Amino acid sequence: MRSEPTRSRAFKALEPELKEPVQRLYHAQQQQRWRLVLLLWWGGVPLSLWGLRQTLALLWEYFTWSALRYGLIYHPISALGLLVTVLLTLTSAFAELGFRRWGYSGQEVRRLKRQVERIRAKGEKHPLWAKVWGDDSSVLGAEDRD
Repeated sequence: MRSEPTRSRAFKALEPELKEPVQRLYHAQQQQRWRLVLLLWWGGVPLSLWGLRQTLALLWEYFTWSALRYGLIYHPISALGLLVTVLLTLTSAFAELGFRRWGYSGQEVRRLKRQVERIRAKGEKHPLWAKVWGDDSSVLGAEDRD
């Protein structure tokens, strides 16, 4: 597992047996977020550009900001597809940059801790059980070991 910025006070105050599962859950969520971004870039953007093909042909010949504006106004579904893709990409990038710079925020640690506890309570039936707890019994608390 790659190194994490764990310099936040909230993460350091976390129970030792929950630190590894919290990190694993964060990475699982991060991977899911970037997979969604890739799916949107591979699927949503080509479909949106296809919907804008007439506008793009016009813009290729003679670019004006008003032609771009009206092209997006008259093709709202395509414009929405492009907007969602770009905004989700930027949001994911800034979230990751903030995490790498400042580590886990107190609110993030509390949210992840609650999720980890819910996953542990549900057990192996939870879809994220294998990613969070895995086969490593060392991350389980003493009361959970056989």
